Amino acid sequence: MYVFSFSNITGDDRISFGLSTDGGATFTSKTDLLNRTLSNSSDIEISSTNQNVVVSWSERNASIGDPLSTAHPGGGVTLGVILLQTPNQSINSVE
Repeated sequence: MYVFSFSNITGDDRISFGLSTDGGATFTSKTDLLNRTLSNSSDIEISSTNQNVVVSWSERNASIGDPLSTAHPGGGVTLGVILLQTPNQSINSVE
């Protein structure tokens, strides 16, 4: 079970997630989906089928908005590689 939440501790809007592997009795510590400085996370979309979860969102700063996504195949304990769709429509991983 995943829980997603918004926070703004540093002045930047962040999307965080936590994971429960025991039906919601306990959760991992919240982790930011992407911790970019001077940008705000927004427009989160979450989709799931069986145990597979896909998350997409935008990271925006003063001049651009980057569309990002990550996936969780069933049975794992973390989200996968974060992918950035660039203006030329290619998909790149974000470190």
